[in-house]
Amino acid sequence: MTYIWDLDGTLIDSYPGILDALMHIMNYFHISIKKEDVYSKIMQKSVLDFLNEIEEKYNINSNETIKMYSDYREKNQFDVSLEKYAKETLVGLKNRGHNHFIYTHKGWSTSLTLKNLGIYHLFTEIVTAENHFKRKPDPEAIEYIMNKYHINPKDCYYVGDRPIDILCAKNANIKGILYKKEGSPIDISADIIIHNLNDLL
Repeated sequence: MTYIWDLDGTLIDSYPGILDALMHIMNYFHISIKKEDVYSKIMQKSVLDFLNEIEEKYNINSNETIKMYSDYREKNQFDVSLEKYAKETLVGLKNRGHNHFIYTHKGWSTSLTLKNLGIYHLFTEIVTAENHFKRKPDPEAIEYIMNKYHINPKDCYYVGDRPIDILCAKNANIKGILYKKEGSPIDISADIIIHNLNDLL
């Protein structure tokens, strides 16, 4: 089997840093919104969609919040940790002969983050924003991986924590695995739903 993994919120616990960056922006523009509401919004769609919505709603210059977010995250990009059971699950599946890939909207820092966390070597290829594929839920990046490595769609899963990940899997005609950890606001159907990463072992 082949497992293609989302990164933020799936393999690495980066949401605290993401939320800190977004709340910094909200405070800067004097926008009153609860952190849990921001979390729910970015889980339902994406950070980019949320920031675009904020810019339109509050008449903020286009891409201004996105630049602020990128600058803030760049300063704190390595302040992340592995999700519980992430490494054990990756190693366990690989030892059984399964292959791992990553497809994330994250950019150039992805490989360095994975190296710092000690899991970089577990992946055959890492596809990021630097590859310039269409964003999820477009299946272009997943199709690239499957075509390059001659992967049968029936033997391929995409693992993620948001609806956009499950829709991306569906659009690529592969099975989607929803990682729904405790406290997740997501309530959608998926081919497989797990509550801990090691449920896959």
